[in-house]
Amino acid sequence: MKRINILLALLLVVIGCKMDQKEKESAISNAQKQEFLSFGSDISDDTAKDQYQMFGLYQNLKTEDTVQVIFQAQVKEVCQNKGCWMKLSLANGQETMVRFKDYGFFVPKDLAGSMVIVEGNAFLHTMNPEEQQHMAEDAGKKIDSTQELQDMVSYGFEASGVRILQ
Repeated sequence: MKRINILLALLLVVIGCKMDQKEKESAISNAQKQEFLSFGSDISDDTAKDQYQMFGLYQNLKTEDTVQVIFQAQVKEVCQNKGCWMKLSLANGQETMVRFKDYGFFVPKDLAGSMVIVEGNAFLHTMNPEEQQHMAEDAGKKIDSTQELQDMVSYGFEASGVRILQ
């Protein structure tokens, strides 16, 4: 009887250790999934503006203004070289060019069509023709050499964090 109790106790200890190991593996797996879904710093608040509110905010900015904001939008396009920028949809067919703070992180190149939440600084940006040409090349597009480019004011955003929504 004593041996059966000892064997039963050992069996319970082994089963308990295996369950702890499975829980640890599950926690590690969840942490790895979280790393994939979030880039840069953590988004501080889930009360994000939508694409219409964000478009309204941009409409009220002056060229020297910078506004810290969190907003949610659909990814239209991503840099196909490194994932070092993305364009997000706004209302009325407009878009904002998102770059990442200090190039501290990049996003997956196949993110187009996904919904994201970004946190960072919104501003107006004047793009010169050389920058427009560079962005087109990064996107895998070619600008017609006969097309004359001029400085263009665009909606800019420097993201300190990006969260991909599933």
